[in-house]
Amino acid sequence: MGRIWFLQEWLTNYRLNLPRLPEFCPLAFRTKALDAFVDAKLAERARAVVANVSADLLARTAAFLLLKDSKSSYVIEGENPPQDRI
Repeated sequence: MGRIWFLQEWLTNYRLNLPRLPEFCPLAFRTKALDAFVDAKLAERARAVVANVSADLLARTAAFLLLKDSKSSYVIEGENPPQDRI
């Protein structure tokens, strides 16, 4: 959404006073739900779960996810990946 407002400002040369940098406009409001996520200490819980997974399985999972992400990026961009990159 912030990029749309930036484009609006750029095209009209009228400043909307949005809290942002020209490259990106993050605008999120602190809510009780967000505070609950912070209080849940999800990063610590994730580290505890990963600590119980074998290094081999973790490496294979990371490689699989990287491959899927790379393929998805090419699909989104409408490009065909070079075979030596896959």
